[in-house]
Amino acid sequence: MEPVTCVRFIPHTVLAVTADQGGQIRQWDVSKLREVTSLKARTIQKKKFPKKHKEAGISGIEGEDPMDDSENDWDDLCGGLVVSCGRDFSIRVWSESEELLILEEEAELAREAAEDEELIRSEAVVTGAVPAEVSETGLIGRPTPNTRDAADMLMEAIDIYEQECAKKEMRACGKSVAPLHPLLVAQGTSCPDRFLLNSLVALRAPGSRLGGGGAGLEHALGAITTEHARRLLPCLASWLTRGWEVELVGRAIRHLVTLHFGLVVTSLPLRDVLHQSRDARLHQLNQIKGLIGTNLAGLDYLRRKIEDTQQTSLFEELLLERNKRVRRQKAKRNRMALLLPG
Repeated sequence: MEPVTCVRFIPHTVLAVTADQGGQIRQWDVSKLREVTSLKARTIQKKKFPKKHKEAGISGIEGEDPMDDSENDWDDLCGGLVVSCGRDFSIRVWSESEELLILEEEAELAREAAEDEELIRSEAVVTGAVPAEVSETGLIGRPTPNTRDAADMLMEAIDIYEQECAKKEMRACGKSVAPLHPLLVAQGTSCPDRFLLNSLVALRAPGSRLGGGGAGLEHALGAITTEHARRLLPCLASWLTRGWEVELVGRAIRHLVTLHFGLVVTSLPLRDVLHQSRDARLHQLNQIKGLIGTNLAGLDYLRRKIEDTQQTSLFEELLLERNKRVRRQKAKRNRMALLLPG
């Protein structure tokens, strides 16, 4: 609700009229602390007001002087008009109608409008989501219990990672520290980076709801806080440089940078992290291309060697079967074209 700019009490009643910065005039039942009706600034509505002298906001009120009985034309307008003006330099005249105002119906309409607004807000697509037809995870929409559990698990893993890194530095200085966190012991690792990476990998793997598995990588990353995203980006860039889970880490970096682009471009450390991840991605991409090219060359060599020893094509039967299937499909399409009108 917008801040109230003016309040006027209707004499001899328990009613009050308020005006706010949102351009709405509201009538209240002060004794029950309940809203009676509201008038939106840019929506012409006619509500049932009690015939009392009232004003709201930066407004002027038209009414009749009770001592003046000579103006009969104003008798019907006594308390029936509210003239309001606002900072948009417009004057609005609100006239009273004979329509009965049922508070229960007004409350029900307000509740339905609030529910519709909440539904639209909850189903809004997160910035950075891609269309379902080009994404393997689809649109990021309403948060589910699975998504919230996964985000909580990831944020807890980030906190544990930083605690274990601090313990590692203290242990290197010869100080006594607490033992490993139970979650690291459960995963069978003493490396904080491996622990956090395993927690990130678990987001795309099917699992129980409490474990956060199956929630989807993008959905979970979109539900973590900005502070946790800022602390996670340097870890992702470091893993990409080492070549750990290149595909998964690359997706996570791209999605976080898309969601928090303003934070990344305004922070010098995060810009350096972005440059580091870009160079690491290009390096890893070249390595993967070289590996694929080597494997293809090896397979081609094996194919030629087998063909030379057997004096026959290795894939001859498969090629013949494929050609037969293609000819059958073409014949079927030709028959369908003849049956179509026009």
